[in-house]
Amino acid sequence: MLGELLPQKYALGYKGVMLRYDMNALLRLEQRSLSYEDIFAERITGKALCEFLAAGCERLPEAPEIILREMGAMELWRHIRKAVLLALPVYDPLVIDIPDEPGKPIDVKRMRTLVCDVMRKPEEFFWQSTMRELLERWQDYAVARGFAKKPERMELYDMEGME
Repeated sequence: MLGELLPQKYALGYKGVMLRYDMNALLRLEQRSLSYEDIFAERITGKALCEFLAAGCERLPEAPEIILREMGAMELWRHIRKAVLLALPVYDPLVIDIPDEPGKPIDVKRMRTLVCDVMRKPEEFFWQSTMRELLERWQDYAVARGFAKKPERMELYDMEGME
C-alpha cells in the first residue's frame, strides 16, 4: 500500500521531452520570480514559457527558445499547463485541508514537516516529488497509521424511473 511513488511525468510530444514539476522545479521557478499559478493566468510571455520549460525539464534537447518557436506559444502553453496540473494535488476537501481553488497557495512548510518529520522521509524524497504525490503519500500514511479515517465517498445515482 505504501509502495514508492511512481514518477508523474508529462510527455510534451516534442522529440521525447518529458516535463515534471516536482518541488525542485517549483523552487527553480520561484528563484526566477515565477510561481506555478502564473501558468494559469490569462496571458503569459514567451520568456515565462521558456522559464517554465527549463524548470520542468531536466535535459532539454535544444534551447527553450527553439522549442517555443517551433511549437508555437499557444501549443507549448497548453502542454505546460497540463504538466503543472498533473503535478498539483487533487482538490478533495474530504482528504486533507488544502485550498479549494487552484490559485490559492499550499502551505509547503507544513507539507515538508508532515513528509520529512512525521513520515521520516529524506529531504531528497520531498524535493523530488510533486505536490500531488506528497499529498497522496501523506493520505495513505495517515490512514495506515490511524491518524485519519479512510475518506467515505457518496455516490449519487439518477433514480428517476426506478420506482
